[in-house]
Amino acid sequence: MMRQARYLIALLATVAGPGQAFATSCSESAGYQKLTLVQIGTLIASGGGGIVCYPAAGPFTNQEFHNGGIIGDYKMGPSDPNDPALSNIGGYALGGGPGGGTITYFYTGGGNGPTYDVWGAVPPASGSYDFCVGTTPITVRVKYQAGAIGAC
Repeated sequence: MMRQARYLIALLATVAGPGQAFATSCSESAGYQKLTLVQIGTLIASGGGGIVCYPAAGPFTNQEFHNGGIIGDYKMGPSDPNDPALSNIGGYALGGGPGGGTITYFYTGGGNGPTYDVWGAVPPASGSYDFCVGTTPITVRVKYQAGAIGAC
């Protein structure tokens, strides 16, 4: 249960452009908007998948690889001698329509997360984004089109 809560907390954070600070209210402002279903899919699942890392400013305590509806715990990465593996920890589902997309997480062994609106810069690119429940954001860093899997 504690592991699931850790992942849930990590995924609440979301994306903004590199070096760009966004509003903390999950409401539209210049250069900051709610992503559509297609934009969320492009951000985290296109080009070989994306990695969502928390906290956005690092050092990253969580790195989750997203691809094809599956979430993998990236752990410390292939260069770490003690914790290099990528292990399946659950999945995600995208929903919504042109007016705004959502992402819902579920974890192996239970612990389904809430459904988040994703706010940040468009078009999707690597950087910081906000995963919001209502007006409460959690800011994460996303490595867009990770492909060969690599840390944020």
